[in-house]
Amino acid sequence: VNGPLKVESWDKNQVSVEVTKTVHASDTEEAAEYFADLRVEIKSGDDFLQIKTRYPNEVGGGFFDWLFHGGSRYGGVEYVLKVPSTVRLEVGSTNGSITVRQVIGKVKAYSTNGRITLEEVGGVVEGSTTNGGITARISDKVELRELRLGTTNGGITVYCPEGINADVYAH
Repeated sequence: VNGPLKVESWDKNQVSVEVTKTVHASDTEEAAEYFADLRVEIKSGDDFLQIKTRYPNEVGGGFFDWLFHGGSRYGGVEYVLKVPSTVRLEVGSTNGSITVRQVIGKVKAYSTNGRITLEEVGGVVEGSTTNGGITARISDKVELRELRLGTTNGGITVYCPEGINADVYAH
């Protein structure tokens, strides 16, 4: 995803997905073409939902798109997901931030070139990023069973509720 990804819990036993595509180009025709080629693919089953962003450059653009279009076409996708609070969540992003709010199931968030913010999380929480920091705010409403955070080229800040009982290992 080239753009922010936000996940927050709600009190329904279903998932809501809001997608916003943004395209920049030198003219309307190029913008319309890029917009049509910028695809969001959604697959679902009884116990999973998979969302992927497919950029036009993934189909062979890259250097040649830059050469023939002068790098004048680019775009991004922003996702806002609402999920049940106890969902098993795995989210990833390239060149975009990730924010997860009030999810207390199993959370795994990973990013390249993006910040990760985990707010009011609990259960099993894992976050890793390259070229971005991580902020985690642990929920006081549910037990934190495991917390694993890692970053390259960024800092990690963890806020814990008063009276938390935890072993902390840092290196």
